[in-house]
Amino acid sequence: MRDAQKLADLNNRNKHVWDGQVDSMILALSYPQNYNKEIIKHGYVNGIEPFEYVGQIFERHDHYTKF
Repeated sequence: MRDAQKLADLNNRNKHVWDGQVDSMILALSYPQNYNKEIIKHGYVNGIEPFEYVGQIFERHDHYTKF
């Protein structure tokens, strides 16, 4: 997550907002042009897994708040 936040900051996105900001950066860490940047500490990320996981958490949250 910290690498995705760093990449978001580098791309003038809000590193504290998931939707439309950090979520796209976590997906971007699947590509060498992004995970090979000097600021990236941990390298490659299979971004689809955390992207979908967090999406499911938000869906559950929305579902539970309706009750």
